[in-house]
Amino acid sequence: MFSTTTLFKKVICSGGPSCRLPNCIFSHDFQSTDAELHNIGIVDRSDEFEGRRDVKRRKLNNTGDTSVASQVKDAQALSSDVVLTELSLDNKLPTSNRATTTTTQEPNRSKNELQSAKRDVSPPPIQDAKRAKMSQPNSKAPTSDKPITLNPKLLAHDPAGHDKRRQYLIVFFEKLQRLNTLVANSTNADHKQFVLTDNELKLFALNEEEAFARDKPSVYTNLIKQKIATYAKMSLADWLKERRASLQPNEPEKPKIEDPYPPYNSKLTPEEELLILPHLAAHQAPLVHHGYVPIQIPEAEIKKAKDGVAAAEHREVCDLCGSRFQAYPERQPDGTLTTGGRCTHHPVKAFYPQRESANKSKSHRRKIHACCGEPEGTKGCKTHEQHVFVVKQPARLASILPFAETPTTNESDNVDGVLKPSALAFDCEMGYTTNGLELIRLTATEWQSGKELLDVFVQPQGFILDFNSRFSGVRPEDFDNAELYKGVTPPPLSIGDSKNKQLRKAPSPAAARTLLTSLLTPSTPVIGHALDNDLRAVRLIHPTIVDTILLFPHHRGLPARRALRDLASEHLGWKIQTGGRAGASSNSNDGGHDSKEDANAAGELVRVAIEREWRQMSQRGWEMKEGKLIPPPGKEIPKEPTS
Repeated sequence: MFSTTTLFKKVICSGGPSCRLPNCIFSHDFQSTDAELHNIGIVDRSDEFEGRRDVKRRKLNNTGDTSVASQVKDAQALSSDVVLTELSLDNKLPTSNRATTTTTQEPNRSKNELQSAKRDVSPPPIQDAKRAKMSQPNSKAPTSDKPITLNPKLLAHDPAGHDKRRQYLIVFFEKLQRLNTLVANSTNADHKQFVLTDNELKLFALNEEEAFARDKPSVYTNLIKQKIATYAKMSLADWLKERRASLQPNEPEKPKIEDPYPPYNSKLTPEEELLILPHLAAHQAPLVHHGYVPIQIPEAEIKKAKDGVAAAEHREVCDLCGSRFQAYPERQPDGTLTTGGRCTHHPVKAFYPQRESANKSKSHRRKIHACCGEPEGTKGCKTHEQHVFVVKQPARLASILPFAETPTTNESDNVDGVLKPSALAFDCEMGYTTNGLELIRLTATEWQSGKELLDVFVQPQGFILDFNSRFSGVRPEDFDNAELYKGVTPPPLSIGDSKNKQLRKAPSPAAARTLLTSLLTPSTPVIGHALDNDLRAVRLIHPTIVDTILLFPHHRGLPARRALRDLASEHLGWKIQTGGRAGASSNSNDGGHDSKEDANAAGELVRVAIEREWRQMSQRGWEMKEGKLIPPPGKEIPKEPTS
């Protein structure tokens, strides 16, 4: 049916004489095979074994031991056959191997005796003898001095064809020979160590050519030509420099330190972003009920707030545990500043845990505290030395420190020769005092670049009850050791290196506000997250604000707000507010926020919102031509938002 390939013509057919295949591909020359087996001492005894199998299958009777004796004789005969076979194999061994055998054939020995039992040492197999000889310690692998041919290595995807590659390789090798000859002819004895043999030179050329063909096949021709031209013009000094570099051990590459806060990759240029930024400025008048202060507080409201505090004898509600206590405006003779003893509270607000699907209809959801897992209403798990409070009413805040508007006298573009930023991002950190939650650190950065413009500690007006280090990142030791700064323009950024900078300290919140407003004009966009809190802390009324809580609102709307940490992670991939003690390394893990980090995060989020806003504006017909924003018919470019 199929034509034979004669590949198995020397392999004996396993079917033997009983094979009935008409065109068997195996050999049926059984006579020559038997003759070969007899020549090496192996005899076919299949018939005898068949007879012995019948004997083994015979049942033993209880009357005599004749069957047992016959089986013993058969076993002895079988053993003698094996011995004869081994002896015939010994005759085939080389003389040196046969001489090591201690077995001798004694005449007149009975064939029924098991000769292997009389043998002192059994002869080792031929294969084991070869392995033992190869494993001798004195044996050395022969080193091949066969010359290497300039034949390019075969590749699955050849970039230029084998013949073309060989032509390039020959020319490449000639250029290497020239350089190697220069080294060999050099009179400097130190250069002799860089002389390569002909095989080493060819191997170098083969590896270089293969790397070009395998790694960059699309530009293989250009690369090999450039390499040939380079070596054709290379001087002896350059070649020696390259050889020295190749002999030096490769140093492990230092791991690249990735920027944990990479800037947002916007499709707009910085100039285009500045043109769109005014469209994101908030109108603060509708936001008065949510804590924004767009205008000055009337004096009547301020007086009313003062009278109310005096009538209540400075009794407050603790911001941590909810207890009522009294906060003295001055330290008492016994040194106390508050009443009510220690404050025991839960540091983390209660939340509703996720319901299990099996108990949705049966269980009653109850808030629990993540800090300890206890339900809402239970005794706190953390203790403070004294109670603290927060003042949120603008009128009462104004009674402590009046609000101030951004001065219009700062319309010049520079401050003491330094250009004012086109937009500014800032953030404040607060601590608990006898006046409530007051400003203790102020940071401002240049929008887009993130360059630090201002970073100072601030001495509050009231006595400090708690630095709120868990959130502010300000530590008492850093605050107390800070140098007092009384200037009216931003101080130098730091004392010492950037990793362990020591901040200066403004003498009051009003002085810190002066430092901030020296960088602003009323039309300068001020960027931040929850700017109502920061502007109230500084007591500043600024007409142009861009707040990220308004650009990325909570799905429930105000007063609910999304956390800056979540927004930065979602839109920027940043992990912020994981540490960053003020005045310490940014890599420290001391807990607390970093106001510079928060300010820059808000600035980058605004860039995300600008790109989103431009997509919507372009759909409405806005255009960008020659660095100018062109509105659609009937629209005007907003200059600055009104309060």
